[in-house]
Amino acid sequence: MTCLCPCLQFLNENHPFQKAISTLNNNFGSNSQDSGVDIFYVWGLKDVDRTGVSILFNTSNIGKVRYEDKFKFNAACQDKIMKICDDLKIKNTTETYLKMIQRNKLAQGSIKCFMYDLAPFQAANPTADRSNPETWMNSFLAVRRPEVDDEETTKKIPIDQKYNTPGGSRIGWDGQRLKFVAISVEAKAITQWDRPSEEYMMKQYKVYDALRENLDHIAEDACGSKVLMTDRFDGMARGASKFVFMNNQRVYRSSAIQGALIGVAIAFVVLLACTWSILLTVFATLSILATLVSVLGILTMFGWTLGSVEAILISILAGFSVDYVVHLAHAFSHNYGTLEERIIDTFSEMGSPVLSGMITSVLASLPLFACSLQFFEKFGSFLCLTILFSWLFANFGFMSVVATIGGAKQHPSKKQEEK
Repeated sequence: MTCLCPCLQFLNENHPFQKAISTLNNNFGSNSQDSGVDIFYVWGLKDVDRTGVSILFNTSNIGKVRYEDKFKFNAACQDKIMKICDDLKIKNTTETYLKMIQRNKLAQGSIKCFMYDLAPFQAANPTADRSNPETWMNSFLAVRRPEVDDEETTKKIPIDQKYNTPGGSRIGWDGQRLKFVAISVEAKAITQWDRPSEEYMMKQYKVYDALRENLDHIAEDACGSKVLMTDRFDGMARGASKFVFMNNQRVYRSSAIQGALIGVAIAFVVLLACTWSILLTVFATLSILATLVSVLGILTMFGWTLGSVEAILISILAGFSVDYVVHLAHAFSHNYGTLEERIIDTFSEMGSPVLSGMITSVLASLPLFACSLQFFEKFGSFLCLTILFSWLFANFGFMSVVATIGGAKQHPSKKQEEK
């Protein structure tokens, strides 16, 4: 099963609304005119403090912003960032970055650099004290917003209102101190609407993270701050969070594998407690694994891709698969006589109940196929396949192996009589 995860989809493919959405997403490909996602490089910020963050229980608490106290936007830092912007425009920042761009066949888009908005002010005010960012920024904002000539009033106006330029809130000015600055590189290979696979996005991530390391070498000493790289910054990256989505795909894959393995391990313990036979437990566990592999193979043939719903279903697959084989294994382990007698007694006791349970579970899953909500429709397919395969492998796989290599078991009372 691949890790390519589509956009969050609640309706099944046959729903009229979903057909329209799928047509727009799949049949209208991107072109060179489509806007790419902006990758931001920020000086003056640290990683978000996520202490106490639990999105599941509190969606409003997404962490606290942490500023770099050593950040200084002096003349040396300004010159370094301007050099970076100029170099990015002609794509010669570093040899390593160029090689990665060429090797991965990436198309670099526009460079959004606030320094180009500050340059005219610098040229018009050569005597401005650039070593003092606070005084210098107030002077610049007064020029950009001439209707605000009162310094105290200027300090109270949010930065996105004071600095209404293409730089936007890439300048983090709180009215008293410059907190951070940011530039962005448009990643033409990542559009706002697609959902690339984890493997594809990881290649992009490595390229732009390598650029972050290169920018650190250039401007860290001058600015007193390392560069923070992100594709989502202050709400300006519409349709972004591609790197977050990439990480979610990794979480889906790892959680599905871990959940399945934990389920199989728990099933092994339950089977061992029911049969007190290592041999029966191993064969029953192999039956569960065969069911798991078969269901995943069929769902992959159906075109399913790994997302949150699929990860949950895979995690509980072992629990659904253990039902029939544990009944048969338990009955066989508690029957006595010759091997043939034990097999016959096992099917006599549990054959009909297991068959009845399979039929009722399959019939219960059929109404889910008609649901419009994707979760219920997928759960119906998953339940039906899991029940059918677990019944087939338990009856015709597990019992066949037991009938081939199993043995006779004498009743304890007969052993006493013989003694």
